[in-house]
Amino acid sequence: MESQMEKENCQAEAWTAGMMFQITRVKGEGEWTETVDDCAQFCRCLGPDEFEFVQINRYLSDSVFYTVSHGTVCLQDYFMEQIDSILKSYGYQNLDYGTYRISAEPAPNSQLVAEMVFETYFKEFEEEQRYRGFVIAEKRVKEIVNKKQEKAEAVR
Repeated sequence: MESQMEKENCQAEAWTAGMMFQITRVKGEGEWTETVDDCAQFCRCLGPDEFEFVQINRYLSDSVFYTVSHGTVCLQDYFMEQIDSILKSYGYQNLDYGTYRISAEPAPNSQLVAEMVFETYFKEFEEEQRYRGFVIAEKRVKEIVNKKQEKAEAVR
C-alpha cells in the first residue's frame, strides 16, 4: 500500500454507505501505481471513491499455480456494515467516523478502504486463466496496466 507521504490530500471528507472516510487524491490520478510489490498489485484512481485494481494470487494445492484478479471497486456499492467488517479484519477497531468522533483512530482514506475491499473480495474479480509461474502471471498484469495506461495517454 502506498505511504501517506506519497499521496496528496485534498482535505475533503465523504460519506459512503453511511461511513465517513477521508478522500485522498492520488498523484497522477488515472495512472497506475504499484501498491503491493510481492503480489504485483497495481491501483489507479478513477474518481474520489472508485479505483481499479489488478493483482496476482498464489494458490497452493497439489502444485503451485497463480491467477490474476482485475476489477473496479466503487465504495458506493458497499454497505457500511460490509466496509466496517472488512476494516475490522485489517485491525481497525476504533474508527473515527460518524458524527460523534468518539475514537482517536482516524478512518483510512478512500484508496486504502478500496484496496482492502479488493483484497477481501479478490475471488469475485479473478480471471479464469491459471498460470504455472509468477513471472507468467506478471506478464498478464503488465499487459493490463500497460494497455490501460496507453488508452489513458491517447485520450489526453
